[in-house]
Amino acid sequence: MGRSAELSTLEENFNGSGIPVAIIYGREGIGKTELAKQFIKNKSHVYYLCRELSKDEQMCHLDKKIDQVDAKVLSGERVCFILDEVSLLIRGYKDFFEEFEKRLRGLAWTGKVMILLMSSSTVWGQRETDRDELGDFVDLVTCKIKLEELSFLEMVELFPDASTESIISAYSILGGVPEYLRYWDMTKGISDNIKKIFLVSGAPLVNEVERFLRKSFRELTYYNTILTALAEDELKLNYIFKKTGFKRAKISVYINNLIQLGIARKYKSWEPKAKDVTMKGIYGIQDPLLHFWYKFIYPHLSQLGWYDADEFYDAYVKEGLEEYVNITFEKVAMEYISLMNKYHKLPVSYDSFGTFFGKKNKISIIGSTKKEGLLVGRALWQDGRFDLADFKKLKEDCKELKEPVERYYVFCKGGFSEDVKRIADSEKLEMVDLESL
Repeated sequence: MGRSAELSTLEENFNGSGIPVAIIYGREGIGKTELAKQFIKNKSHVYYLCRELSKDEQMCHLDKKIDQVDAKVLSGERVCFILDEVSLLIRGYKDFFEEFEKRLRGLAWTGKVMILLMSSSTVWGQRETDRDELGDFVDLVTCKIKLEELSFLEMVELFPDASTESIISAYSILGGVPEYLRYWDMTKGISDNIKKIFLVSGAPLVNEVERFLRKSFRELTYYNTILTALAEDELKLNYIFKKTGFKRAKISVYINNLIQLGIARKYKSWEPKAKDVTMKGIYGIQDPLLHFWYKFIYPHLSQLGWYDADEFYDAYVKEGLEEYVNITFEKVAMEYISLMNKYHKLPVSYDSFGTFFGKKNKISIIGSTKKEGLLVGRALWQDGRFDLADFKKLKEDCKELKEPVERYYVFCKGGFSEDVKRIADSEKLEMVDLESL
């Protein structure tokens, strides 16, 4: 499962003084329950799943769990008391934390009980240390952990027998969400997995996007429209305005809501000294599952139930899939180069990395340092080899930066031509294929 750092943090809190309160939050399927199960192995614990209930009905269930904790404490046990999906509890019981904090003062839990709060609401998780929200209970909070999607390196560790191509393919469609990844067969190709997970009758994730969005939003009419526009990968806000016909103020509100949930993001370009060459105000879908859904499937829902899986895939998914996976390949390349820099495996230590969104070109990796010229990187998810024409194109694109380039890193699924290999040393070109990753 990984998550060793998170487990270590929870362990420290469990052995702390007072009544430590730890908070774990993150989207559904990210691994909160599995993390909690790993943590409470060989520990005395009481678990309560919160529901949307009235205050009285909620406390009728919760009081029984509190009594169980009391009984364990009286028997000399050190206990972890888990309240899962706590954001649902406070919908019908706004003053819960304030009243619970007062109740704790009368309980003999000090030094004997750790409280673990869990929530799938990232919005609640981001504001849970607000005194207006928790009252004096906030003083008991000793740590909060936001569970993020698995990184590429963690994916490699999770699937040690899988090929790099299979892992990147899965990562590009499902992201690093463990609950989704269990549906991916690493022994099969990307087309077979897409058909099995989305296109056949009874496919496991065919309704997941709508279910996920309905838990967070009411006005799906607007969100579906905006996400469909964002999925076209036209990054400027002005394009979304023209495509949807919505007022700019309304678009900004909805996109900010999507950003808050980690569904969308605002891209900030690496800034060269020449400030007039970068794009401003650019947005895109960050969540891989939603990006894939709104790019390839949602626009053709009428055909999804009408065509068989092979017909739908050939008609609407096959074309453009390579370009789509390239987005994730760029992300993997950035993670690789950042780790190389962190562990001093690059010729020079770089101060920062970013992506250049120019008015003419995009360069996926820019590394800068005051010591020398730039590191420029490009990732290409293509079967063909990276050749001299590709290298010439990269160098031509770099002219938009208007700054000297010291070295190049190129990541290519299809490998590199012999001509490129011959000029690599003289051009300070590092070549990274899938096997190197």
